[in-house]
Amino acid sequence: MSFGGGGGNNQENPTSPNPNNDFELNPGPTDSVSQLAWSPRANFLVASSWDKQVRLWEVGNNSATPKASISHEGPALSVCWNDEGNMVFSGGCDKKVIAWDLGSTKNLQVGVHDAPVNFVTWFAPQKAVLSGSWDKSLRYWDLRQPTPALKIDLPERLYSADVKGQLGIFGTADRKILIFDMAKPQTPFRTVDSPLKFQTRVVRAWPNGGGFAAGSIEGRVAMHAIEQSQTRELNFAFKCHRVKSNIFAVNDLSFSKYGSFATVGGDGSVHYWCKESRTRLKQFKRANLPLTCCGFNGDCSIFAYAASYDWQKGAGGYNQAEMKPHIYLKGVQDADIRPKPPGSK
Repeated sequence: MSFGGGGGNNQENPTSPNPNNDFELNPGPTDSVSQLAWSPRANFLVASSWDKQVRLWEVGNNSATPKASISHEGPALSVCWNDEGNMVFSGGCDKKVIAWDLGSTKNLQVGVHDAPVNFVTWFAPQKAVLSGSWDKSLRYWDLRQPTPALKIDLPERLYSADVKGQLGIFGTADRKILIFDMAKPQTPFRTVDSPLKFQTRVVRAWPNGGGFAAGSIEGRVAMHAIEQSQTRELNFAFKCHRVKSNIFAVNDLSFSKYGSFATVGGDGSVHYWCKESRTRLKQFKRANLPLTCCGFNGDCSIFAYAASYDWQKGAGGYNQAEMKPHIYLKGVQDADIRPKPPGSK
């Protein structure tokens, strides 16, 4: 893919939402973008947003065609695909879990929570949708029945979650990280305090299933191994998304096919990192808007990210007229995401 995207320094006073000249999706959302998800089968991208919409684009070579959209009755907070790439699932502030059949273009409610749904994922082994909510629960939904096949109580509100294979990572309020063997989901096999001192904003499982990454509102990312015998060797944390004395939230994190990863934050910047060498691989010029979510496509040739208000300063900090949301596509240079050997600089 030949989408634009240059590198640059982390300038102090950005003036543009697109300083790296990346490709913009149009028409885009009209309110903050909550999540981006690439199809596992092709270059189709879906986005959930606070304007209650879930939108779908087909991405080509330096092009992106809007294909369709569906609506929630409140802000849409999370979106995902099934393994076949023919269904999209979403959750939102209307407390509903919606299934969108792309073949028939029909959508139906498959589940409901007692509070906003801020996490949905397709769990292939059970052919079920797994959803999480601020109602302090996880629920499995069989598409053939209206009641949850399984409900798991959490100790607190769910803030972020990720499932990779049989590994489930769930970050809740009070800085708790619950680690599940998804083959035995009734209870976590380990609960740990977050390696970070402040509120969890994002958790992501390592691609190899050996651990997880966590980002927080304090401008830090931590790596944490699952096996306790490896924690001394593999655990570490580092500062990021800071500009002089200003500290910004790490809003999202996405791993590449190599195990390197990208972060986006409230400071408006994208960074690529290598956890093996514990170094930054690439940084890009800062936008004048927070970056709220991101994701690599299947072959890691494209990096999608959203520039929009991240609610860090509450409703009072949001000027919708001056904070128009954008979704950008950045072409990825393979050399920029290839890990470096440990000890490299």
